[in-house]
Amino acid sequence: MNTPSPSTFDLGELLLLADRATNLADSFHLLEGADRDVAVGTLTFQVDAAEQLALGLRQWAGTGSRLRHDHPRVIETADALRSVAHHARLVGDHLVQALMAHGRRAEPGSETPDIRWEAKLYGTAGEQIRAARSLLALIPATCADAAATFAATVPYTAPAAGKALAGSRAGSLTDLQGAALRSAAAGRLELYAVGPSTYLSDRGRVRLTRRTVNPLVERGLLRYDDRFARDNTWRIRLTPPGRAMFLGHLARPRSRTAIALSPPVSLRQRTRRP
Repeated sequence: MNTPSPSTFDLGELLLLADRATNLADSFHLLEGADRDVAVGTLTFQVDAAEQLALGLRQWAGTGSRLRHDHPRVIETADALRSVAHHARLVGDHLVQALMAHGRRAEPGSETPDIRWEAKLYGTAGEQIRAARSLLALIPATCADAAATFAATVPYTAPAAGKALAGSRAGSLTDLQGAALRSAAAGRLELYAVGPSTYLSDRGRVRLTRRTVNPLVERGLLRYDDRFARDNTWRIRLTPPGRAMFLGHLARPRSRTAIALSPPVSLRQRTRRP
């Protein structure tokens, strides 16, 4: 991905990075109980995905720094992107260490692998994998927040997002539906089954129900992803039309007001009534 410029500024790329980070985090369950060959293959995929993710995040952090270097929200967003880019690089480093551990063999000349030796290697790899997984936690939400911030503060991004909305031809969104799309973009939205019942989870951020989400699925803006389903859990992801609709929703003035960050503490203190 080339470093974006004002003439080719596409906030959809940030949402794609968020989706890739979510996809990478969801793939970790494939390592649970996997044999050596499956573990090595999965880790190889994850190392490559982490490196590409880190590259994209670094480029967007640089772009953010050049967009509005005097705007405090843009500065904070660029710093946040730079931080999660570092996290993504560390994810790759930890996964390489896990891959090296899984690639090792028992002592040369031993016809039967030493069970204790194998357990030690898997334990070492497991520590690296847990560290990598924890580092991914903030990346999807940071990318979604960055897209919202740029749409609200950088003048030429709003018209581009508006064109995305016009091109989607999927109607308008309520504020609650916009919040559902944002939750999906941030990798927080999932469906899980307990016995005969199913429940929607947004990790406590927004009160959403299937009555809100299912119409968005029917409109083709969201989809249930069972590729990495575990424990009867399904990830709810944005589709390409869903990304376009979300960006268009951010371009609306009312939405920009809704996503605005709180004023600095000093400003709130000055405007507080006695």
